[in-house]
Amino acid sequence: MKLKTRFSILTGLLVIIIVGSFSIIFFFYQKQTLSTEIKQRQLAVAENFFTVCQDAVIRNDDILILNYMKGMKRTQPGVRYAFVMEPTGLILTLYESQLFAVPGTSIFQEHRDAELLTRNLTDRNGDEIIEISKPIRVRNEAIAFSFIGFSNTFYESLFLANQKQLLKRIGIIFLIVLVLGLAGSFFLAGKMIKPVHGIIQAIRQIGTGNLDQKVEKGDTSELGELARAFNRMAVNLRELDDMKKHFIASVSHELRSPLNAIEGHIDFLVEELYTGIDRERIIDILSTIKKNSTRLSGFINNILDLSTIESGKLELDTERLNIVNFADEVVELFGPLAREKKIHLENTISYDQPLSATVDRARMRQVFNNLVGNALKFTPAGGTITIEARVVNDMIAVTVADTGIGIPQENQEAIFDKFMQIRAHREDVGNVKGTGLGLTIVKGIVEAHGGSIRVQSRPGKGSKFIFTVPRAKEKNPA
Repeated sequence: MKLKTRFSILTGLLVIIIVGSFSIIFFFYQKQTLSTEIKQRQLAVAENFFTVCQDAVIRNDDILILNYMKGMKRTQPGVRYAFVMEPTGLILTLYESQLFAVPGTSIFQEHRDAELLTRNLTDRNGDEIIEISKPIRVRNEAIAFSFIGFSNTFYESLFLANQKQLLKRIGIIFLIVLVLGLAGSFFLAGKMIKPVHGIIQAIRQIGTGNLDQKVEKGDTSELGELARAFNRMAVNLRELDDMKKHFIASVSHELRSPLNAIEGHIDFLVEELYTGIDRERIIDILSTIKKNSTRLSGFINNILDLSTIESGKLELDTERLNIVNFADEVVELFGPLAREKKIHLENTISYDQPLSATVDRARMRQVFNNLVGNALKFTPAGGTITIEARVVNDMIAVTVADTGIGIPQENQEAIFDKFMQIRAHREDVGNVKGTGLGLTIVKGIVEAHGGSIRVQSRPGKGSKFIFTVPRAKEKNPA
């Protein structure tokens, strides 16, 4: 069953339950209200009759009661009888005498202190009667009793007629609200499912390889957030696909270039062996083969290192390392390349600082070589690269700073992601080739030592890579 159908059914059921519950509650409320109104109407008619009887008895004017009874007969069809009786049993005035049995005079003794009496009776026709009586008092003495009887059957029929009308109205309202509710639920379901359909279509397009798909962002609801999350995912997929393509191109270059060089020089060497070749030429060819095989080996080692780091199985053989002397070794290693590119490379760490770290020497050489090597790649001629270090609590913070092209702010967080390369800025320095694994490996090695690494950079001003490693404990004096 489709989501839209499910949602419509659930919403429709909810509408039916709510409207049905409201209708039932409203019906019983109106039923109670109508019953109360009938009782209040009967009491009001009785009170009016009792007031007229009081005045008529005091004035000794039976005609007043008779005239009122005639009017009551026309306006109050629910009244079955009415009369006034003296303590002697004498009926002063009477309305519909054949319908009731006259009470005895004992009522004066039994209820002389009562203000209002109600009895349920049955008349001679079998009609249920609600009789209300009240004493007529003069100077606190009951001199007569006034009686009025209401037909319960009449008021029940009136009550049922009103109930039928009420049920009819409630039924009409129920149907109208139900239709509107169901229509609204279908409309709302369609409106809510529309973004989902858009996402489904976009997913299908992405499945076919079209990674430029976007969906409408919509409002600020959960569906709007889902659309925005999908768009972010699509952007990430596009970036990942671009990174994959660039990585494949870079890997192809990194593999093909040394392999082609090795293969070409071996073929040349084999040909020359048959025709004769001098010793210096052989040494030159073998040196080139060695250089390219080392390059190829370094690339393979990077892949293996990345796999080891991501699996959390990087093993460290830590020792006490003097950072100042180690930085000097790095400067000496990269000095010829720096001079060739006309870049000033300098170790600015003071020899007076006791900067010793507990690190894996080989892994730390990877970190320094990557950072300094990158700085040389992206620093133009005339630039400067410096290595700095200082103590920060129990850590040593090492900084490799350059005056190169810099890194845009929006790329600084992702610069340590694998395969991440800022190609637009690489073109500024001759489109330097690389796999985008160096900084990922550096980050993994530093974090494996318990340290951290971050970058500070401004485009056109240069970059600073700051990483921390554990400071070695001071040696105890002998």
